[in-house]
Amino acid sequence: MDRIEEEILDKELPVQSQGIKVKLQSFFKDGHIRDIAKWASISFIIKISAAGFQFLFNVLLSRTLGASEVGKYFLCFSIVNIAVMLGILGIDKAIMRFVPIYAAKKDWSTVRKVFNLGAKISLLSGVLVSVLLYLGSDLLAKEILDRPNLGEPIRWFILTIIPLMFLGSLTEAFKGLKRIPMSLAMKSFLPALAIIGVLTIVPEFGLIGMIWTYDVAVCIMAVVGILFWYFSNEKIYQNNEEPTEDFEAKDLMKSSMPLFGLSLFQQIIIWAPTFLLAFWVEDAQIGQFAIAQRVAIITSLFLIAFNTILTSKIGQFIAKGQKDLLEKTTQRATLLVLLLVLPVFLFLIIFANFTMSIFGNDFTGGGTLLQVLLIGKLIGVMLGPVGLILIVGGREKLMRNTMMVSAITIVGLNIILVPLIGTIGAAIASTTAIILQNILAAILVYREFKIITLPIFLLKRK
Repeated sequence: MDRIEEEILDKELPVQSQGIKVKLQSFFKDGHIRDIAKWASISFIIKISAAGFQFLFNVLLSRTLGASEVGKYFLCFSIVNIAVMLGILGIDKAIMRFVPIYAAKKDWSTVRKVFNLGAKISLLSGVLVSVLLYLGSDLLAKEILDRPNLGEPIRWFILTIIPLMFLGSLTEAFKGLKRIPMSLAMKSFLPALAIIGVLTIVPEFGLIGMIWTYDVAVCIMAVVGILFWYFSNEKIYQNNEEPTEDFEAKDLMKSSMPLFGLSLFQQIIIWAPTFLLAFWVEDAQIGQFAIAQRVAIITSLFLIAFNTILTSKIGQFIAKGQKDLLEKTTQRATLLVLLLVLPVFLFLIIFANFTMSIFGNDFTGGGTLLQVLLIGKLIGVMLGPVGLILIVGGREKLMRNTMMVSAITIVGLNIILVPLIGTIGAAIASTTAIILQNILAAILVYREFKIITLPIFLLKRK
């Protein structure tokens, strides 16, 4: 802690608060938390820039198309994202697992082989999923969703499946090489490209024009990402040596399948409410829910930024058996995230109706949806990076099980509540599932590692 910080504490804290002063001094002096904060700030700058573009994109899209067309857009979007998850088979997560292992050994030939194998598998499975969804688009639209006019939008959206799979793999590969800014940038700036289409194509061609715009934006980002991956990794692609280890596609698949379950349940939690709403409510209500969901995600930006950096720290502490340091660092990181999130949370929860009205008159009734969704986000922040600890700590199966319970909960509550109370039922289901998932993960973290991530326990530390 520098001299200015010490003077502030000396002037503003009364004598009886010297204990708190000592704790704050310790907080500022913690090398790990300062390191995390430094790199998290870089991640956050990228994320907040992307969030700004995303917010502007959503505002322009909503005001141009209206709630009903926005509902159709995000319904198609949910279908395509589920298809991407089914097609990628957890390969992206397996790439993230193996790339840092061989990069640490400077075995760049095997790093190249891991990524190339993942790309080939993704391409084959992506083609298969795309063809199946194309052939079944009319059946899905007419017979299942009872929306005959949704077949064409779904078919146009299919063009994004393979590029999105490549973007997912590139994101994890860059993360595996510890190139965090590039990893975050892979998908973060898609909205910036899409904004151009909203301003030029959408007013003329409506919903289909928006999907064309997204198709082009995703393809551009995928091509840029692939070129950047190739030309920025000379040691990987200008290395003519043969891989030192006999790494095969079966090794990648063996690792990816357990992670596929994790991704499956994660995508169900994210997209099931939007998809299931289609069975009971009108498109305009789906649009309201989708926008409220995206506004609520703003409070998660701080957590995502910190988790990106915390991953390596958590792995380091667990590998060395430094449980006390793990607990202290995660508690302090959680406190810092909470302090950053609270002002945003309070503004959004107090001015929920005003915030939703920014998207147009069709969305003014979504304030309550936003408030309910925000509660789940805040509790998730308060409980800390419990899911991350389980995954990095080698307890992926336990995390998968908690997400399975959460996924079943969100689907079950949607089926029960949405027919009774509409979109507010979907919001309650989402919040309940998120809270349940984080509480279960926190319990498992304590059981497995004997640590508590709740920042309130910092007060008990000497």
